[in-house]
Amino acid sequence: MPVWLIWLIVALGLAGVEALTGDMFLLMLAGGALAATATSALVDWPVWADGAVFLVVSVLLLVLVRPALR
Repeated sequence: MPVWLIWLIVALGLAGVEALTGDMFLLMLAGGALAATATSALVDWPVWADGAVFLVVSVLLLVLVRPALR
């Protein structure tokens, strides 16, 4: 199974659970997972680099976007 598909499944799972909770926390993590999906599909980086993209994008979304949504 390709790595980008795993990231996509994680993103969809997080978005699905977010639909049940409505806290806007898991949605930001889903955005990070979508960013990791894109980098994994477009660039042949190691898995740890995809994880770093996930971490950076998730933290930026949590710090910059989530307060505006709440």
